[in-house]
Amino acid sequence: MDDYNAAAMILCGIPLEEPFLQYHLNILVKAEKNRLGEGKLYLEDCFYMMGTVDPTRTLKPNQVCIIRENGQITGDVLVYRNPGLHFGDIQIMQATFVEGLESYVGHGESAIFFPCVGSRSVADEIAGDGYMYWISKNPQLLQHFRQRDPWIQRPASNSVRLSSSELSHEQVEEELCKLCLETRFQPSSTIGVAADSWMALMDRLLILRNDVKHEKEVQQVKINILKLSNLYYKALDAHKKGGGKIQVPEDLTADLYPHYMNRFNIRRGLQMSNN
Repeated sequence: MDDYNAAAMILCGIPLEEPFLQYHLNILVKAEKNRLGEGKLYLEDCFYMMGTVDPTRTLKPNQVCIIRENGQITGDVLVYRNPGLHFGDIQIMQATFVEGLESYVGHGESAIFFPCVGSRSVADEIAGDGYMYWISKNPQLLQHFRQRDPWIQRPASNSVRLSSSELSHEQVEEELCKLCLETRFQPSSTIGVAADSWMALMDRLLILRNDVKHEKEVQQVKINILKLSNLYYKALDAHKKGGGKIQVPEDLTADLYPHYMNRFNIRRGLQMSNN
């Protein structure tokens, strides 16, 4: 976070009481406190790396190949790509040694390779946009992890779409211009609202999941979380698939937020205004 200034000074033998070093260490401490306040905890055996397809075409559907500094690793791993809100967006996969991969990547390291076989790629099942993947070999996470089915978009009813082959060159250009202007000057708030409401409900679920008294509420929270996940992914892909405007229903919009989200709570605001 500070271009390794603090680490370099410590490794050079500079005492911790040195004022400039103290300044950098205070910055790191404040940043760590902010992370803890947001619920972000350090976990061992977890790392981020770039993902791509297996050039050897030898990996099976549930296998990946992971190259780190000391070579390829093997064993079960958890794989996740941000952003992802569905329970099936994190999957357990088998890290497998692929012979001959070095001839493709050379001296490259810190990469994960996905199989290119099956009806649907694993990278597509782990929903979200981006190329950096979170991987974990943490034994406790692997022990308690429960696999869920990946998110599948259900086709919209009564939807009529025209492919680009059915349009003239002028019509395609006009549609692309409209899409560009709508994306640039009419940004949708659905993605942000769905993500924030999902986070608030997930926080609520983690609090009540072992409370028998609130079993009905827990079930309803789970249903609402899945609904928000569907809205979130539909909003992400709406501009790609020519879908209409997507809105988050009022009954799914959170009115209470955890403190670490630094959001205004509607209920608390109403109570304060009434008082």
